Amino acid sequence: VKEVETAQGVRRYVGTIADTLLDSGCKFCQACVTVCPTGALTDRTLDPARREESMVPCHAACPAGIDVPRYVQMAAEGRYDEAIAVVREKLPFPGIVGRACFAMCESACRRGQLDDPLSIRTLKRVAADHDTGLWRQYSKQLPATGRKAAVIGAGPAGLTVAYYLAKKGHAVTVFDAQPAAGGMARYGIPSYRVPTSVIDQEVAEVAKLGVEFRYETPVEDIGELMADGFEAVFIGIGCQGGDKLGIPGDDLDGVVDSPTYLRAATMGLVNTAHGIHTGRKVAVIGGGNVATDNARSSKRLGAEVDMVYRRTRDEMPARDEEFDGCVEEGVNIRYLLAPKQVAPGTNGNRLDITYARMSLGEADASGRRRPIETGEELVEGVDLVIAAVGQHPRRFEGFGVNTDARGRIVVREDSMLSSRPGVYAGGDCVLGPSTLIESIAQGRVAAAAMDRQLGGDGDIEETLLPPGWETSPHLGREEDFNRRRRIHPIMLAPAARTGWDEVEQGFDDAGARAEAGRCLKCNLAPKIADAVLPPESWLEFGADAIAAVSTEAGVFQLLDADKEVLAIKGVDNLRAGLEAQLEAGSEARFFVYEEAALYTSRESQMIQAYLQQYGKMPGGGSDELDDLF
Repeated sequence: VKEVETAQGVRRYVGTIADTLLDSGCKFCQACVTVCPTGALTDRTLDPARREESMVPCHAACPAGIDVPRYVQMAAEGRYDEAIAVVREKLPFPGIVGRACFAMCESACRRGQLDDPLSIRTLKRVAADHDTGLWRQYSKQLPATGRKAAVIGAGPAGLTVAYYLAKKGHAVTVFDAQPAAGGMARYGIPSYRVPTSVIDQEVAEVAKLGVEFRYETPVEDIGELMADGFEAVFIGIGCQGGDKLGIPGDDLDGVVDSPTYLRAATMGLVNTAHGIHTGRKVAVIGGGNVATDNARSSKRLGAEVDMVYRRTRDEMPARDEEFDGCVEEGVNIRYLLAPKQVAPGTNGNRLDITYARMSLGEADASGRRRPIETGEELVEGVDLVIAAVGQHPRRFEGFGVNTDARGRIVVREDSMLSSRPGVYAGGDCVLGPSTLIESIAQGRVAAAAMDRQLGGDGDIEETLLPPGWETSPHLGREEDFNRRRRIHPIMLAPAARTGWDEVEQGFDDAGARAEAGRCLKCNLAPKIADAVLPPESWLEFGADAIAAVSTEAGVFQLLDADKEVLAIKGVDNLRAGLEAQLEAGSEARFFVYEEAALYTSRESQMIQAYLQQYGKMPGGGSDELDDLF
């Protein structure tokens, strides 16, 4: 803001010190909009009713409500133990989520409008890797209440419910059909993405609260649990059923759905006497993130792998990093092919698969171009076909809850309560195939509601840092701040990816600080008190206000209740002119005036300016045009 002396007095100008914001060193933090004393700067894209949500979109985009800017800015200062405490205030599994979250916060990051969004997910993982346990001294568990809750399914949603209910003092038992906890985090995400050691470590934190785990114990009748004294039950069974290809031969031996294959692969049962065999060649049908997990896992198990998709890369839903991993690891990506039939194999192959060659037509309901058969077909030999085309929850009549046409449990969004009293549900069995963070968010909602049912207050919020542990509020200039590009995580070299070692290695300390230091600190602007803008010059149109007006010559404007100009008048006595308007019963509600000896000339200037801006006379009339020309 620059003040300049002019013939009309001091004028304030708002602008940049160089030709562009970038060249001026702008940090795009929005603080200038908040503090501007002239009112000249406004962010017209913001919804006033949701100001903070609009100004800090990364925070708003997180389903679990993690204070993203706070932990990112702590990471920028190397304060990882504090950063992870901030994350843990909203979820108990930062190490898992820091590796496998789809990072809605990054899609919303305002830095992405400048160059590239921050690597927020990886910064969470780095903080988790540097966790010293500072948060433990502020973590509280209430005394035992004597109330019992059951959780069916030890996946992300179920574990979240168990964690928070146990902290509220309730006795929680988790039942799971598998031999270990983690759900899809363990049995649906390969360990080269999320090591089982990380899952074990974070599940152990739940067990430390006294949660009882009963593995290899499937539950199909909730009535039996309630008869055993469980007053509230949470269903978190995920989407364990895989969709079929829907073509002839999709039930042959050697054709398997994605959840079944990944579960076998993560349990070490592929290519064993009791498991699935990849053979020499595997065809993975699908183009999503699950398809890439199947393809990369099969490659690690020694097979030649085709990932077959009926559209092109532009329409493929797989995330860039997952797709790039496939390419780097030698997966053959084949486009514009759709399976038509699977038959017993010939020429030494276990199966023969017939593909239809496709072309792309107009966009369909998904917004992607619809694949259309060209009439050309080809037959190829394979040993294993993996259908990665969709998943659904398994139905259990003994649950006694309403489901939709896809088998997803119907719940109330504000509590995750199902149609059966005392029975709640969340995660993939409600959402369909979704994300870890969405499942955790639903687990939080369910835990709060279940706590209320069990006699608690429903408050599961935690403060794991004492007041005052904040980051630097500095918003000053930093050389080349706005030109710093995204730092990508350290990756295991493709040649070394022969086993199940973790591929993404995170950041070293310098890389983490540098990447976190790219944060625009959008969260600080809403904390700044709004600037006191210049007072409005409009005066209420009444006898008291008019009595204070001088008797000098000048020009006045009359305005209606909406402060729209009704009239512009030049007079030799301002007070007398306004009194005459008041006595005449003018509909004006406000007025403004200025003294001007050459009042007729000033009146003409003001009316001309009004005409130029609005294309009409003040008040919409045309009877005064003769006075101008």
